[in-house]
Amino acid sequence: MTSSGKWLLISDVDGTLTTETSIWETFHKKLGKWESEGLPNLRAFESGVIDYEHFAALDAKAYAGISRETMAGMALSIPRRQGMEAMLRTLSRRGFIIALVSTGLDILLDQIPHAHVRIANRLKFENGFCTGEAEVVIPIGGKASVVDSLLARFDGTPERTVVLGDSPGDIPMMHKAGYSIAIAADPGVQQIACASVDGSDLMRLPALIMDYRDKVELAK
Repeated sequence: MTSSGKWLLISDVDGTLTTETSIWETFHKKLGKWESEGLPNLRAFESGVIDYEHFAALDAKAYAGISRETMAGMALSIPRRQGMEAMLRTLSRRGFIIALVSTGLDILLDQIPHAHVRIANRLKFENGFCTGEAEVVIPIGGKASVVDSLLARFDGTPERTVVLGDSPGDIPMMHKAGYSIAIAADPGVQQIACASVDGSDLMRLPALIMDYRDKVELAK
């Protein structure tokens, strides 16, 4: 690696590193509250009746009184994509700063190894139990500014930044990166990304990413 800046791997989590696309939805379903609360909340948000902060507040309210231990157990049960841990470990050992950026919840990100930075929305706990409140750290559409802050923090550049994502919410991050990979994504996201994989084995990614890095370094 040259002295002109560090290499960053910035990854979404829900649907990208895991097979389920929303930890909020997963929690509601496990608690038996999806049809009665989660789905109506989602429809109200998607129709513009409520904003994202209100949406997150309503979802978090459904978790009031649930212990952190129980919620951590539910997060741990969410399937990770095959090869996730090995992929992150490999790229970390090869000098990448690993940053996880999610509009999901930090209780899941805290369980994912080999990351140097974890940025996500948060549930509030008191005496080990959820208060039913949430802190929105990343609003909808807010991921691009998070990438800007990471580049500034680590003396990075777009050329030396790789982004992984699966949903339209990850497209602003992809626009900030020199190289992006869509993982099990819909066609609209695939069209934006530099490469696309089906997500069946994330250990395919290091070869793609290192090939891109080699080309950048050789061009210097």
